[in-house]
Amino acid sequence: MKLMRYIFVGIIFLFGAVVTVSCAVQKDMPEYNQSSQYAKGAFINDPLPAPRTTTAFSFIKRFLLEDKVDAMPSQPIPLKLISYQDLVNLADDTSAVYRLGHSSLLFKVSGKIILIDPMFSQRASPFSFIGPKRFHPVPLNIEDFAEIDVPR
Repeated sequence: MKLMRYIFVGIIFLFGAVVTVSCAVQKDMPEYNQSSQYAKGAFINDPLPAPRTTTAFSFIKRFLLEDKVDAMPSQPIPLKLISYQDLVNLADDTSAVYRLGHSSLLFKVSGKIILIDPMFSQRASPFSFIGPKRFHPVPLNIEDFAEIDVPR
């Protein structure tokens, strides 16, 4: 089970590195031209020192073998259940934001119900058997929310 967790973390790390490296630079902005690291139409980063092998191995050893400290809440997270009717009953000039866990958010803004980054499974992962587990149940019954104005 730990091996799957390490593979998952490695994939996420590589994805983040690719996204970071592939971010475009806007060359036609004059403040870029004045940077000491900007030359010939591109940014040149100072080279990083090569990591020492002992440091890399000690990091990997700690990651694989040591228990994680404070990885789970020490007390139950307070949970307020949300119903579709609660949102409908809010006045249209009232705004509300609900955090549903992980990175999922439910908004009511200007009378519209907006759902961002829905994640209603038990794990924050594309796989049901690896990835971090929820700390609490989903605070709503998603079947009741058939009328979402902006699902994302």
